[in-house]
Amino acid sequence: MDNLFTPSAKSVLVLAQEQAKYFKHQAVGTEHLLLALTIEKNGIANKVLQQFSVSEDDVREEIERFTGYGTLANTDKDSYLPYSPKAKTLLALAGDEAKRLGAAKIGTEHLLLALLSDETILSSRILKNLNVELPDARKVVLRKLGIADTPKRRNDSRTRRAPQGGTPTLDSLARNLTDAAKEGRMDPTVGRDKEVTGDSNSESTDEEQPCLNWRTRCWENGDCGRLSPTYRSWRCARRYATEAINDARHGIIGGRDEISW
Repeated sequence: MDNLFTPSAKSVLVLAQEQAKYFKHQAVGTEHLLLALTIEKNGIANKVLQQFSVSEDDVREEIERFTGYGTLANTDKDSYLPYSPKAKTLLALAGDEAKRLGAAKIGTEHLLLALLSDETILSSRILKNLNVELPDARKVVLRKLGIADTPKRRNDSRTRRAPQGGTPTLDSLARNLTDAAKEGRMDPTVGRDKEVTGDSNSESTDEEQPCLNWRTRCWENGDCGRLSPTYRSWRCARRYATEAINDARHGIIGGRDEISW
């Protein structure tokens, strides 16, 4: 396990053992790890804690106030105390932080980052009592490591920006009819199926559909004269082309008169 830690981090683990024995506690807790971080002067964590005016004496007084002294009998200097469940979780989180940040070994900065990630543990409550804002302390640690922000927050920023980039896959496969309508590029036949197809089953009256039977009424009776020339030309040409196609399908050749405008 010692191979996973930098020399400074190893020193912190040893100091945490000593401080837990000093307080006669049964196990090494997160508070002992925090106290050890204030004692070990060579790590990044100590420099961050100094920046927030957190000293060894401050943490020691808070431990005395929160937990006091235990009942553990005098132990051998070389004896080993187990870690509390919270302390074990903290060490695992420190390993995750080191891996996420691309570090080969766990340093004091990773121990502090893990400590700052959980507001419920005793070490975090001690820091809060010493007027330390955990998110601010985390930012300082990352800044000292040359990291402007956490990957999670960068991902969040990309997620927030995603809607502004549109939907390139959908745009390549379909048309945005809303934009086309706003810009006046909409096909005039959209939404006018009855007018275009001349549905004979429609309930509309002859007055409402002057070109319902275009061959007998549009050309012989001139009912389409009530429409504008442009729309009349477009409508009837479309119908003529449609019926010409249908005639060709059924083998009718020359069954339509030529249209002249």
